[in-house]
Amino acid sequence: MRLSNSIHHLPALEALMEDEAFQRIMGFQASLFQSFAPELAKEYNNMLEKLKKAHPELERNYPNNDFFTVCGPKLMVSVSLPHKDFKNLSYGLCAIMALGDFNPDAGGHLVLWDL
Repeated sequence: MRLSNSIHHLPALEALMEDEAFQRIMGFQASLFQSFAPELAKEYNNMLEKLKKAHPELERNYPNNDFFTVCGPKLMVSVSLPHKDFKNLSYGLCAIMALGDFNPDAGGHLVLWDL
């Protein structure tokens, strides 16, 4: 579902999305996805286009290379409780990247409970 951020955070998120370095990261992730899984990238693109047709109010963050829509002003940070995604694409991929100074002893862990 589409989430929204606080009006107070939106300017910072928009500035981040306009930042050249961040755009390069997104482009790099999209290029890797298209290079290593071209058919899956096409499938993702087709699904996103169908979703956009069904919900014209939705916007793609980067129309030319946006496969992972959880990045951007609408959905910037992903946090969830342990759960199972029975409707997820079982053979799908996602891009996860830690930004900034990363100290694994202080947090920022990716925990795959079922594994």
